[in-house]
Amino acid sequence: MPAEPLLSIRGITKRFGATTVLDGITVDIKESEFLTILGESGSGKTTLLRIIAGFEQPNSGELWMQGERLDKLPPNRRNVNTVFQHYALFPHLSVFENVAYGLRAKRVSAPKLTGRVDAALTQMKLGDFSRRRPAQLSGGQQQRVAVARALVNRPSLLLLDEPLSALDANLRRHMQAELKALQREVGITFVFVTHDQEEAMTLSDRIVLLRHGRIEQIDTPREIYNRPKTQYVATFIGFTNLLAAQVDDGRARIGSLEWPYVSERRETLFSLRPEHIRIVNGDDSARPGGLRCQALVRSRVFTGASELLEVDCGGKLQLKIRISGQIASVDRVTIEIPPERLVPLIG
Repeated sequence: MPAEPLLSIRGITKRFGATTVLDGITVDIKESEFLTILGESGSGKTTLLRIIAGFEQPNSGELWMQGERLDKLPPNRRNVNTVFQHYALFPHLSVFENVAYGLRAKRVSAPKLTGRVDAALTQMKLGDFSRRRPAQLSGGQQQRVAVARALVNRPSLLLLDEPLSALDANLRRHMQAELKALQREVGITFVFVTHDQEEAMTLSDRIVLLRHGRIEQIDTPREIYNRPKTQYVATFIGFTNLLAAQVDDGRARIGSLEWPYVSERRETLFSLRPEHIRIVNGDDSARPGGLRCQALVRSRVFTGASELLEVDCGGKLQLKIRISGQIASVDRVTIEIPPERLVPLIG
């Protein structure tokens, strides 16, 4: 039998006045999972996080955590802690006292408090900074203090509201690696909110992609990239070619390309990632089922590790192709498309 979820979100709806911000959100979050809630500004991701934390109440729906109805409990009685976007550190307190704050509020005894805070600071590589104040720390160190303050309370679930957004690009990438390593080390469930697709792909075990308060797709990063379900997912996560095919008599047709495909819809939209298109030499043998066509190279952009080509296959079929390295400067190429890489979209 599958393990019971740590947190079960059941039909959560939230309205602010006449505006529906979340519309029937349902998702089960697993033990020890790194789950990312991804979406554009206004998609409802932070509102969902605040409902889990207890800072907002849903208009309908339920939250269940380890057999207990969570949405009926005040924030201080939920075994959940939050790391906020701007960390919310107390500027007048030392690093040690910032981390100890929640334990003091719970009246943990002095010996236990000191031991737990020291352990949290050591885990976050902050042991040498315990007497400093937040203003004396770098952005990355402040972020670690905020995480240590949350983890010292030993929550079952840690919520992170875009905690890396204030960092510069290089430090952000470094902290992504540290955050993922920390989650694996401590073994608790992280629910991470971001609008950054690359960040979500890097960190997550699964991604919940929200759009206008509804779930567009829930899946692993690999599946959500390779098998997007809708046009929005295909274009929001990475870059893709969108191809409208005519379907008739068990065949799909786009320009000069034709392959077996059965659908009740006479027109189907397909997603094709640029890196899934192969440029072949004239004497290369075709792969089984591979779709080939001659293409005119319209433009090419060198991006360092790869090159992006825009080609015209005729019949209003234009494609972008991403290849590793470079190819010789030519006007025409032969391309090959594996039909299994043409992913049908439902909307």
